Amino acid sequence: MGEKQAEQSLFSQMHHVGLLVEDADRVAEYYQSLGIGPFEPRSTDKIQNKTMYGKPTDFKLKVAAVQVGALEIEMIQPLENAPVHQDYLERKGDGIHHLAFLVNNIDSGMATMVDKGPDVILTARRPPGGGVYLDTSEVGDTVIELVQWPSGMGKVDDVEKKETGQALFRIGQVGVLVRDMGRAVEYYQSLGMGPFEPLNITVIQRNVYGKPADDVVNLARATQIGQVQFELIQPISGESVQREFLESKGEGINHLGFFVDDIDEETAGMLKKGFSDIHSGKFAGGGGFAYFDTDRVGGVQFELIQWPPAL
Repeated sequence: MGEKQAEQSLFSQMHHVGLLVEDADRVAEYYQSLGIGPFEPRSTDKIQNKTMYGKPTDFKLKVAAVQVGALEIEMIQPLENAPVHQDYLERKGDGIHHLAFLVNNIDSGMATMVDKGPDVILTARRPPGGGVYLDTSEVGDTVIELVQWPSGMGKVDDVEKKETGQALFRIGQVGVLVRDMGRAVEYYQSLGMGPFEPLNITVIQRNVYGKPADDVVNLARATQIGQVQFELIQPISGESVQREFLESKGEGINHLGFFVDDIDEETAGMLKKGFSDIHSGKFAGGGGFAYFDTDRVGGVQFELIQWPPAL
């Protein structure tokens, strides 16, 4: 009974995505031009007991964040003594390094995860709360962070949801590219996520870089975590933007999905802003999706999604 409750509390609410960047000011300005922002600086002055790989260290980071619907984008620029962050940037460039989940007790959450296998790679305590990175990168090349706010800053069940006021920019999905769907599902479910279910949607009129791409097939499985869908994608056939990412950067989070009411209207708005539709399609039964080349700065593609009315 106790173990089941611990697993549910660990992954009941996805709190933020951790976006690592070389130049935080440049990325913040770029995102604000899209309507995401302003990013608010986040003080790290009260952080105590900093460790990396089990050793005390005084790492320094430039951190800023913005709430986008139910999910926060936390932007991090490493400044000093931050090999965990810098190593990622050297391997992959700007991009989403970790997913953070809000917990009510950081110590019990960390103990539960360590019992399941992942090692602790970073701690940053802000008593009685704080954050801890766990090395879950062996599948999906994505680190999991557990976060507990200090007293008075909110718990899992009462975190304030701030909206940007724009339907286009309310994050509803985080997409991770994997090479082996079976292994990925098994791994994440062993940590307490899931179950992962097939997305039983038929795609028609698929285009990649503006050309018909009926040969493209991607396998997708997803689970709902609070208000955010966590999606795993494995390219199966054809030349897709997913396969392109996997071959150039390896496994990892390649996109944030935004749920919209009118895919055609919102796509037209993105095109007017100067972005290119790099992968799109219609769903049988209505709606559709479109990926855009927003990764030119910040390393993250944005996907717009309008689900069929029947879903």
